[in-house]
Amino acid sequence: MTPQSNFMLLAPIAAERRSRLRELLASMNLPNGLADPGNPLIPFAAFDRLHLARFVILDDQTSEDLEAVGVPPRPFPVTLAFFGDIDGPADAFLAELSQRAGPGLRRIFGCCEGFDAAADLLDWMRRHNQAPAAAYVNCIGRTVRQIREEDALYKAVAGYLDAKAGELAAQRPERQ
Repeated sequence: MTPQSNFMLLAPIAAERRSRLRELLASMNLPNGLADPGNPLIPFAAFDRLHLARFVILDDQTSEDLEAVGVPPRPFPVTLAFFGDIDGPADAFLAELSQRAGPGLRRIFGCCEGFDAAADLLDWMRRHNQAPAAAYVNCIGRTVRQIREEDALYKAVAGYLDAKAGELAAQRPERQ
């Protein structure tokens, strides 16, 4: 059984590059706003061990709420979160990701504070990876490949049954 794991990279976004980051992340979507798994920046569909991945901009808007109830605010910088669930160890996936999607990752992480475009990308990602406090696994032990193969089988059987519905309905149940 292939174990599943996850990663979550967190990095503060440079204030002067926030709008550029938003543009880059928006370019990874289809015109209808849905994520494009084949986008040229980070072609997520090309990674056969990747269950899901997301980029999210975290912008805490609660400081004033805390002050209103007498709690000193703890400023949280506007932060880029990049997380995903994968088959196998997270470090091996990050290594593959840095090799195969390095230019796109460098463009995105270039919007973060302290990112040096000449730095070792994998090392930077390792240093910004945070261990989760909890993790959810939808189908324990089922790999991305298995899930895709089962989906293809389901579609093939459903397509066959739809195409032959009239013929099959006319057959007697005991017919082999």
